[in-house]
Amino acid sequence: MDGSLVTFTAARMHFVEGHTQGEVAEVLGVSRKTVVRLLKELSAQARC
Repeated sequence: MDGSLVTFTAARMHFVEGHTQGEVAEVLGVSRKTVVRLLKELSAQARC
């Protein structure tokens, strides 16, 4: 999956569908730490 697609999917799953960060990580095949980083980066971009 493309990096921006992974970020979008993580955000949709977490914020829209209500999945935990751990659930998102499991589905995407990444670590929970990676999901936290992706969501943090997205949040920082949204504030600009």
